[in-house]
Amino acid sequence: MIHYIGELLGGLGLFFVGMWLLSENLKALANPQLRRIAAYWVPNDYTAWGWGALAGSVSQNMSALTFITINAVRANLLATQRSFAFILGGNIGTGTLVLLISLDIRLAALYALGAASVFMLSKRTIKFRPIATALFGMALMFVGLSLAKASASSLADQRLVDEFLGLSGGSLWVSFLGAILLTFIVQSSSAVIVLGISMGAVGLLTFDQVFMTVYGSYIGSSAILLVLSWPLTGVTRRVAMFQILYNPVMVAIFVPLFHLELWSGVPLMKALLLTIPLEQPIAVLGMLSGLLAFLPFMLLLPFMARLYSRLWPATQAEVMSRVAHIHSQSYGDIITALHLIALEQRRVFSGLSSYLDAVRRGSEIDSLRDSVRPLIKEIDEFLTEARLRYPDHEIEAVNSILAQQRLIVWLEEQFAEVCTELNELPKGEAAGQLRNALVEGIDAVVLVIADGLANPDPEVRITAKQITGDRSELFRRIRNDYISRDTSSGDTVHASILKVTNTAGEIFILFSRLAQNLESSSFFPPTSPPLSAA
Repeated sequence: MIHYIGELLGGLGLFFVGMWLLSENLKALANPQLRRIAAYWVPNDYTAWGWGALAGSVSQNMSALTFITINAVRANLLATQRSFAFILGGNIGTGTLVLLISLDIRLAALYALGAASVFMLSKRTIKFRPIATALFGMALMFVGLSLAKASASSLADQRLVDEFLGLSGGSLWVSFLGAILLTFIVQSSSAVIVLGISMGAVGLLTFDQVFMTVYGSYIGSSAILLVLSWPLTGVTRRVAMFQILYNPVMVAIFVPLFHLELWSGVPLMKALLLTIPLEQPIAVLGMLSGLLAFLPFMLLLPFMARLYSRLWPATQAEVMSRVAHIHSQSYGDIITALHLIALEQRRVFSGLSSYLDAVRRGSEIDSLRDSVRPLIKEIDEFLTEARLRYPDHEIEAVNSILAQQRLIVWLEEQFAEVCTELNELPKGEAAGQLRNALVEGIDAVVLVIADGLANPDPEVRITAKQITGDRSELFRRIRNDYISRDTSSGDTVHASILKVTNTAGEIFILFSRLAQNLESSSFFPPTSPPLSAA
């Protein structure tokens, strides 16, 4: 018996390793170009549902697929309603693994395992390694679950197991609650469902118990996702809650119907399943439930999107992290593309004031950086694509925008550093005066340069240049004045003051270079998006 338990645990272990390999290598394949292609091929809710079904068939993990969808929403690739449709499809797609396992394709999985390993280890196919490793992981999942299925069959012959299962008295609700607990422990509803079907195939569980096991695993899956997504807020919370609530709704619909069928004898879900010409027709229960619920859910999507938007409104950080002007259609005109990039750059630069606001409140800036850096990355990718499409067009304007982008990236890094250092200064009166002086002085320059980024008036840009430049001597005097007045602090505090003032001096040098770039540039972006961007 210990031998069979070892096989069962080993099979589940192979399944989880395969799932991890599949998930991690699919992430590696999700480059910006692929994301844009995916966005192009999801023009409506029904295609989103289809792509979700395909993604669910590949990933076989709704928790992982939900977080992939969350990342797509964060990157502004999927709107709320379309992300819901994608998840609906994913719930059906994840049922394909259960169906394939019930068909016993272990031999095919072994061949796939061998072929994928050759591509993984060969130097000639190194660029295809993520794809090969993902396929290796998928094959490993099938091999692992096939091993678990075989071990469950062997355990069925063990008297001790039979007596243990008999303690439940064949109770359907014990199977339901046991599936919830087991799913939460092993972190995979697919593994629990396959295990339940395997035990049903060898007589350890009845058809009705396996039915309840399937729906119990759905509740366990929602519990897992609720724990994993607890820190999420705003738009990303909507996506997670849609999947978390989807499973209980399915259980609330189909479990009562099943018990009504058992009580009244009216042919409903069980009768429909038994008409399917498979050795284990219960293997299609998840897919069948999703298909039956497809039309009602799709019709309710607009209402649900509005409801979830009210319940979990977008946070300020989410609004900041999502592009407001650039879009793929603007690649058709390089000038329009540069105008939109300039508008997004101004948003990033103006957003640096929020870093200083955090210092005023005495709060950390990590969440602010998490909202600004994704926007910077989107601008970088958009600018790179525009330069590749038009390598010989508007060279001066492109160079000006490119230099501006690099300076803004460097400024964001220096702002993060100086704000962290300011927050670490002691709370004494002299340190507080120094902190306030630096925050207000830097913020005033941010406002002037932000005006210059949006205003084509040469006078504004000249003013921006005049108030920036090398302020090393000024910060040296400020530093010496503080140290002379605060003789009680030790060398550690004085070292912190040195770091703060040095970083502030570097910020002003970058301010100066940005102002010079504005003054010399012949490219004047508009204060609002051009009409062609609408």
